[in-house]
Order: sequence, then structure tokens, then C-alpha cells
Amino acid sequence: MSCTLAEVEVEIARRCGPFEAHVAASGTTTTAVVAALTSSIDAGDAVDLWLLRRSADVGDRQRRVAAYAPMTGTLTVDRAYATAVAAGEALELLVLDPTQQLRVAALAGLRRCYFVDRVDVTPTGGALEHDLSAALVWVTDVGQVRDVAYRTGAVGVLRPGSLGWHRTFSTSAGVQTAVAARTSGVLVVEALRPHASWVNGADSTTGPTLDTDVLAVDLDYAAAAGHIEAWRRCVATLAPVAREGMAITRQAAKDEFEAQVNRHVPVRPDRLSFRYPLGGRATGLWDAVQDTGTWAHVAQQGTWRALSAISWRQVLGL
Repeated sequence: MSCTLAEVEVEIARRCGPFEAHVAASGTTTTAVVAALTSSIDAGDAVDLWLLRRSADVGDRQRRVAAYAPMTGTLTVDRAYATAVAAGEALELLVLDPTQQLRVAALAGLRRCYFVDRVDVTPTGGALEHDLSAALVWVTDVGQVRDVAYRTGAVGVLRPGSLGWHRTFSTSAGVQTAVAARTSGVLVVEALRPHASWVNGADSTTGPTLDTDVLAVDLDYAAAAGHIEAWRRCVATLAPVAREGMAITRQAAKDEFEAQVNRHVPVRPDRLSFRYPLGGRATGLWDAVQDTGTWAHVAQQGTWRALSAISWRQVLGL
């Protein structure tokens, strides 16, 4: 499951209003001739749309369509190109400004798309509090961290063990986690990671920058996120188009994004982690018992603190 940044942008553009992908038959520095646009009907639909040339240099990448001649399929742009449109060149017609609106919405959307990642973090000296954001720059919110464990051997050789107790919290410097005691191995952090931080199969602090950059994200998920970001940032452009029935409404975009989030982000309730009450260092039973209620539930209704060892055996079915 992967797609390029260009594919994400194309799918967002399709949802935001009139969009067409064509191949130029010929062109000049001011025109592009598209055989597929040849028509005996003078609809004038292409006027004012953005004409995007993804393969062109930055200065020639985008123009507005100033005129459309349907009898010949000729698009005239609002200002001349430095390099003429070539036969066989891919062209896109769309509503959003490719740089100021479409690219910005696509990148913002990718920062809202998450996958579950499991990463080793080396503890800092003998400290009991460790800066997760310093080690994992993409961890910016406590809600991203789903679990913290530790491992003393190589990955895939020994399973991670429970820390017994840990607490993840936010500071002005970022997200940190506190543990009950120093560990001899590494912390194993399970967290929700934004897709913008994983580009071309490697860590990225900038996100994708090229049309050909590959992202390990479902296309519909990324497009839905980018679409809702486009509505948030470009409402003046999209609202009139949606009123004419030529674009998906804001509410429909919101519903689709929420459906994609529910599909792609596993739901895990807030949990408390504490030592197994029947075990200890002598028995080696240090696996944590996880309370599956919310923090509010534990604070208001939790009775685990008062259970005796006999009650724990009954609760756990031992």
C-alpha cells in the first residue's frame, strides 16, 4: 500500500471541483493544444482553471487558462512560458492553485494521517524521565503514545517486557515518559506516527517535497485528509464550486475523513499500567495488568487498588 505525492494531489483535486488530466498534442509558449478538448460546443468550462505541467521547470509549472478555443482544443494561458508545451506532455486542469493551495493541503493532510509504529529509544543515562520528542521528532502529542515497554536483547529475539509503571506526559520541550526504575536495555515505544514523517521508506523531517516521493499510505485516506484540509484553508475557492454542485460539500468531506480515520487508526482506550499483583522479582511475573477503561473510569470507578491476591485470582480466572 503506497502512493506518490502526485497521486495524492490528483485525488484531492478530483474531489475539489472540475479536474481533467490530458496529454498535449502540441503547444507553444502561450498555448497548449489538447485533442480530447476539441468540441463543436463552446462551453468555455476551462477558462480560469489552473493548468499544471508537472514535468516542467518550477517557473513553467503552473498558469491560469485565459481562453479556450473548443473548435481546436486550444488552451491559452495568462502569461507566456519560458519553454513551450511539448507534444505528449502531461497536463492537468484543476480548481486549486497547485502550489499555494493543493500542495499545502496535501502536506497538511499527510500530517493528519497516522500509522502505528514501534521504535526503540535508548534511555538517557540513568535518568527516570526520558525525552521521547528528542529521540522521535514526530512525537509531538501525548495522545500519540500508545505504549512504552523495554527490551534487553536484539529486536525479534526477546519480547519486550513491561516497565511495571510508566507515565507519559507533555512539557514545554515536548513529550516525555517517566519510568519506575532504570532499565539495562532500550525503551520500545509504540506510537501513532504521521505519514508525512516516513517518505521513500525512510525518516523525514520535511515531509515529501517531490511529485515522485513515495508514501506508505492508503490513497483514499491521504486524499480524504487533504480534502478536509483544502476546505479548511480554501473555503473561498471551494464554497462557490460546491454550491454549483461541482464539488463535494464540506460536510461530506468531513464524514469521509472520519470514516477513513476509523478504518486506518486502531482505537485503543487509555490504559493504566501497573505490576501484576500476584508476582514479583522472586517469581518473575512482572507482566503488567492493563485496565481497559478510560482514565476517568479508573479514577471514579476503579477498585483494583483494594483487591486482595485471592480476589485477583478470581478476577483473572486463575
